[in-house]
This record gives sequence, structure tokens and C-alpha cells, in this order.
Amino acid sequence: MRGGAGLAEKTTKSKTAAAEKLVVLSVVPEWASPTAIAKLVGVSARRIQQLTQDGELSTEKLPGGGARKYRTCETIQRYIEMRERKAREKSGAIHLDFLSEPPQPPI
Repeated sequence: MRGGAGLAEKTTKSKTAAAEKLVVLSVVPEWASPTAIAKLVGVSARRIQQLTQDGELSTEKLPGGGARKYRTCETIQRYIEMRERKAREKSGAIHLDFLSEPPQPPI
């Protein structure tokens, strides 16, 4: 029985440790690394690099020089748009933009 109690204690401790690692930003940094973008969207840094190579995401040179970085907000928005587009393509959903156009008068 003692082994089961220890397991419960370890689970509680690991959840607490994970909660302590959570960081909430009140201001979003303008520039981010592939690792930071990956953490924000929940994928690997390598996946972010692949999406950049495929043209889905883009980097820019910083005004002061140095390594290329991602504009944080723009990159997150592009990632979300890409995922939504891929989901629509996969589900075969029809894009219904024509419903928002005003009706045409009969001829």
C-alpha cells in the first residue's frame, strides 16, 4: 500500500512543479525565437522551422542585427490561420463567402 501512496504524492508534486513553471506575460514581446513560438502554440521548435521553410511562417532580421526572429503576434496569427485552413481542407468544408455579399437584383 505504501507504494501507491508515494505515487499519489509524486503526481501531486509534479503537477505543482508544472504550475510553478507557468509564466503569464502582461506584455507580449515584439520578437520571439523559434523555441518561444513553439511553446506558445504547443509544437516543437523544429516544426516551427519546417513551417518557416515551407513559407507558412516568416522571420525578419532585427533592426539591430543578430539572428532572425519572428514577430510574435503576427506569427501566432499566421499559425492559427494556417491550422484553420488545413482543417477546412481536411474536412472538405465549403467556404461560404458568397453568403455575406448583398443579393443581386433580378434582371
